[in-house]
Amino acid sequence: MMPSTKIINQGQNRLILCEGMDAVGKTSTITKAITLLNQDYQNHATHEHYSYSKGLRSKGIIGAINHMTPSTLTLLLELYVHDKQIIRPLSESGESIIMDRGYGTIITYHTPTLIQEYCKKIYDKIYTLLTQPVVLVYFETSLEERMKRLYARNDFNDRIFKDPTSIIIEREQRMRQWYESFSGKKQCINTTEKSVEESALQLYELIRK
Repeated sequence: MMPSTKIINQGQNRLILCEGMDAVGKTSTITKAITLLNQDYQNHATHEHYSYSKGLRSKGIIGAINHMTPSTLTLLLELYVHDKQIIRPLSESGESIIMDRGYGTIITYHTPTLIQEYCKKIYDKIYTLLTQPVVLVYFETSLEERMKRLYARNDFNDRIFKDPTSIIIEREQRMRQWYESFSGKKQCINTTEKSVEESALQLYELIRK
C-alpha cells in the first residue's frame, strides 16, 4: 500500500499515470475522478486543478496512425511528442495531469522478444526523456469481466478472436510484471464488480489523501 502522504508536492512534476489493459475501466474512472477533484478546486478546498490527457492514440497524425497500424516505434514516437507538446507545458504551468496510458502500454504491446531485439535501446533512450509520473495507478479487473466488456464492445482484433483468453492473459501478465517492477509510488485499483462511481471515488481518495 502507498504511504498516506500527499501525492503531488511543491517542486514536483504533476503527472499521474494510469495504466491497465483494455476494458478495465480506466477512462471512465479517470473522467469521473477529475470531476470530483475539480469540484474541490472550484470550492477552494484545494489549489490543484486537474486535466485529462490521452497519452496514446490521441488526436493528431501520429495518433491516427497508431489507431490504424500501431507499432512499438510509432507508439514511442507519439508518447515522446505528447510529452513534449502537452505534458511538460501543462506541468510547468502548475496544472496537474492524469494521463490515460503511457510507456507501460507500449512495452506490453508486443512480445518481449520483439522489444528486446528491436526496440530496447530506443525505448530506454526515449524513456529517460519522458516526464516521470509522481505515481503510477494500475487498473485491473477479473478476466471474466474483461471478456464480457470486450465482447460487448466488439473490441477484438483478428488474432484475439482466434484465441481471446490466452492473448489477454499473456498481455495482462506482461503489464502486471511491468507494474511490479516500477520503482516509484504506485497503487492498484481493481474494478471488478465495482461501479464507475466507486472506482472514481477510490482514485479521488488516493490522489487527495
